[in-house]
Amino acid sequence: ANNPYFALIGAIQKNSSSYTIHNKTGVIAAYAFNWCSSMTSVVIPDSVTEIGAGIFSGCENLAGITFNGTMEQWSSMYDAADWKHVPATEVVCSNGRQRELQ
Repeated sequence: ANNPYFALIGAIQKNSSSYTIHNKTGVIAAYAFNWCSSMTSVVIPDSVTEIGAGIFSGCENLAGITFNGTMEQWSSMYDAADWKHVPATEVVCSNGRQRELQ
């Protein structure tokens, strides 16, 4: 079936403080939230199975990241090298907190 939300290519509103990604999204493209400097929080659904490089590059105020899946799901798609400049220090998952993002 056709899913128009499958891939999130980029944020439409770069000046929003919070984002909730659609629950049918499967992929977040590289640099999707590039320089969304007003963003302080984001909610990622468990339907996401792939995240591109540098998705939060330049998001200097991003303090809260929630992933509605498990820590194991998050670990399978997360690469610490892409998180050097993100102020958030953990991702809150459905079964705990994934720490050491940097």
